[in-house]
Amino acid sequence: MSWAAMASVSSAAAAAAAVGSTPKRRDGRRGVVRHKVTTPRSAHGCGGAMSAAAASSVSSASAAPSTPRRRDYDALFARGKDGAGCPALFLAPMEGLGDSRLRKALFRSSGGFDEACREFTRVPGSLSQGAKPERFLRSIALNGYDAHELGRKKSEGGDECDASYFPPAPSLLAAQLMGSTPELLERCARFLAEEGGAPRVDLNCGCPANVVTGKGAGSSLLRNPYDVEACVAAVRRGVAGTGAAVSLKMRSGFDDRGLLRENLLAAQAGGAVCRGSRV
Repeated sequence: MSWAAMASVSSAAAAAAAVGSTPKRRDGRRGVVRHKVTTPRSAHGCGGAMSAAAASSVSSASAAPSTPRRRDYDALFARGKDGAGCPALFLAPMEGLGDSRLRKALFRSSGGFDEACREFTRVPGSLSQGAKPERFLRSIALNGYDAHELGRKKSEGGDECDASYFPPAPSLLAAQLMGSTPELLERCARFLAEEGGAPRVDLNCGCPANVVTGKGAGSSLLRNPYDVEACVAAVRRGVAGTGAAVSLKMRSGFDDRGLLRENLLAAQAGGAVCRGSRV
């Protein structure tokens, strides 16, 4: 399923919550799938039972922003429904290919897109001894990120030859984080939202590379819905009060689709407001 169908995936997750499905958790040591009677626990570690429908209600309430969104994604996703207008088109981040040059080339030569997302930023699993957390994480989060990348004029450091030739730039460039440590993800998300001005911070749950999954990041998060919820909730806390949205790039599963519904419910409980499933 493509990014253009994120609204449909969100509806599917809500429907799954409505029927009160019983999430499953995969035991990493034995590879056994265990059935649970509660939805994924909150990021704060609360152990109390909560029905899937109740979790959905809580998630919807917590998703309401206290400040205006930097972009109205609900309106963007609504475009194209019932055949009215063109569905939203998002340019997905791709390491080694989806760099600034490609984004600018596609924007200027193929009719453009509604929003692009920068290739992922790797967030370490831990900080090295002696590292200064704020300085180190700020440099990681903001390194190479420019929210106004597609709207820069030559006088502002861009490379447009004739600004009047190009169509109006789309919304600000979104950012993506890849990691598995909630605390560090939260702090990097805060730098991107507050200092970088990102309209949306995306969590990578799709990369299948061994060098990534071996460290518990990327698609390996999909092995355990609790990890998905904890990491999404961390990004959500990081952007709180800034108007930035939280999204999730994911596959249908790590090595099968057995936990797709549980992972969608976990992302919803964590506070993701727009979700996509990549098969």
